Amino acid sequence: MGEGNTLRQKALIVFLLYLAFVVYGSLVPLELRPMTWDAALERFLSIPYLNLGVGSRADWIANGVLYVPLAFLGCLALLGMRPARSTIFPGVLLVGLFCGAVAVAVEFAQLWFAPRTVSLNDLMAEGIGIVVGVLLWLLGRRRLARFGADFLAGGRQSVAAVMSLYALVYLAFSLFPFDFLISAQELAWKLQSANVGWLVAPSCGDAVRCTARMGLDVAATLPLGLLAVLLWPRAGLGRLFLAGVALGLLIEPLQLLLASGVSQGLSVPLRGVGFLAGGLLGHWFLQRGLRSAAQTVVVAGAVLSLPYLVGLALVSGWFSTAPVGAEEALARLDRVRWLPFFYHYYTSEAVAMASTLAHLALYAPLGVFSWALWAARGRRHSGAGAALAVFSAIAIAAVIEGGKLFFPPKHPDPTNLLIAAAGALLALAAARWFEGVVRAGRDPRAGREGHPGHAIPSMLRQAHPERNQRR
Repeated sequence: MGEGNTLRQKALIVFLLYLAFVVYGSLVPLELRPMTWDAALERFLSIPYLNLGVGSRADWIANGVLYVPLAFLGCLALLGMRPARSTIFPGVLLVGLFCGAVAVAVEFAQLWFAPRTVSLNDLMAEGIGIVVGVLLWLLGRRRLARFGADFLAGGRQSVAAVMSLYALVYLAFSLFPFDFLISAQELAWKLQSANVGWLVAPSCGDAVRCTARMGLDVAATLPLGLLAVLLWPRAGLGRLFLAGVALGLLIEPLQLLLASGVSQGLSVPLRGVGFLAGGLLGHWFLQRGLRSAAQTVVVAGAVLSLPYLVGLALVSGWFSTAPVGAEEALARLDRVRWLPFFYHYYTSEAVAMASTLAHLALYAPLGVFSWALWAARGRRHSGAGAALAVFSAIAIAAVIEGGKLFFPPKHPDPTNLLIAAAGALLALAAARWFEGVVRAGRDPRAGREGHPGHAIPSMLRQAHPERNQRR
């Protein structure tokens, strides 16, 4: 009972935070327009149903996706994982009604905020999202509980759970915003668009940005190869490469069927390269040991710091145009909008998501480097490591974003400082989890039932049987 109440309390906190995000994200850019209550009510009661084309489908679906976690978290906060059967129906009904009321209230509030538009289409999408969220809780809460138990068990079970979750999240982000084509005419339009290429899609951009996007394809699948080596230490590198290629052959045709998806042939082998790089990295960590590998990461980070910063600047648009003087750059600073996620509103959902993920990845190395500084000395991590990761990410992002003032029409986006900090923290957390898994595999108590490492079948001895023979 105590554990159940604790889970519900934590779920309630996350639910309230996400609710605040939904309301805030639905009202950005917070530009008020005068309107009387009676005029707003009359306008809301006559909101239209719009005939949306393929270009607006992503926005419509994104409205629904936004409410899926809200309904799921609401059910989790109110009912927990193992509710009494008699409370399930009234509980989910209450959550559905509350989330529906939030959707109606937000749509009504949007009447006072320009340039927001209100339509029946949005309310329908949000209603569908609420139903999907409730169904996910009804049908998936037990599976989620098993996943949580596997993760907390440590060792091989934890690795399998994280790998499954990462694969699902990766697939979901690859298909976001789920704006699938629904007619042959739309498919013909897509095939003629700049988002399709046998090798590289024309929309990939200039050489620097296109290379960066290709690098992100590799970086996104690298964790899957790394996790695969932790699960199967004897996995051949050729098989890992083919696994990545197979994933690419699954995703690229699906992206071809998305209105906003970018489908290009080169992404298929690049995903194989990502798997292969992750596998090589995993074997390297297991062979060298954590402390020795961390020391190498520290040295490599120091050597590559300048190329890393130059790469960040180039990807962010520095030198893409002729620079302006300091006076004009300072004048442009007055026109910067500091509201979080302000600029994300003025682009498509797919582009906003891609930009967010790209900045998370670009600043993730700072979290890994912060982990290595402590691990290289064999010290346990503390809050200082997190503080270093956050401070360095924000400081570097501030310089990179500020530099955009000198290269119009580029402009700083203050939100990227928050995203950079989040990317560094996520990478630091992942590195600490990885350290714990490897240490559990080396712990002499790992074979004992109940110890966090008991599920790892002698990971290092499988990877290096010759060491076991010498013992």
